[in-house]
Amino acid sequence: MRSVYASMLALALTVLLCACVSRVPVWETVDDEFVCQQPRHPSTIVFAVPDGAISGVFSPDGLSRQYTAPDGSYEISATVFETPDHEDAIRQLTGLDADRFDLIRTTRFSLPEYQFAWSAETDGGDRLYRAAMLCDEHYCYALCFSAPADSGTSYDSIQESVFASFGLYYDETL
Repeated sequence: MRSVYASMLALALTVLLCACVSRVPVWETVDDEFVCQQPRHPSTIVFAVPDGAISGVFSPDGLSRQYTAPDGSYEISATVFETPDHEDAIRQLTGLDADRFDLIRTTRFSLPEYQFAWSAETDGGDRLYRAAMLCDEHYCYALCFSAPADSGTSYDSIQESVFASFGLYYDETL
C-alpha cells in the first residue's frame, strides 16, 4: 500500500517537473511594453453659418469660434470644453451652476445633448441666450446663440437653422 502512494507521488512530481521544461511559450508581462493611448483630438463643431455673418473671433487653440450679425445684433459661438462633464461645461459657458437651468436632455448622434436658455445683462442691454451642448467621453461641445431681449421673434428662423444643423466632425487622419 505504501508503494502505491509512493508511486502516485512520484508520478505527480514527474508531471509537474516535466511541465517546467516544456517548449510551450510562456507569456510574460514583465517585459511587455506599455501601450499608451494617444490623447484624442476634439471633434470640430459644424453648423450652418447664416448668410452675412462675420467671423470675428477665433481662439488660437481652435477650441472657440464666434460669428456676429453684420449689424451686431445676434452672436453665435461654438466652443469646445476640455471636460466630459456637462455641468462643468455649462458653468464655464454661462458662469452659473447647471442646477439653475431646466435642462432638456436628448440624444444626437448617440451622444447626450443638453439644451437650455438664460438671460443676462450686458453692456449693450439685456440678451437672451440659447445653447445646445453635446458631450462625449473627453469633451463637451457647445453651440450658443444670443440676441437682444427686445428682439422678439425676429431671429427665430436663423436660430432654428443654426441649431438644426449642429453636428460634430472628427478627422481620423489627425
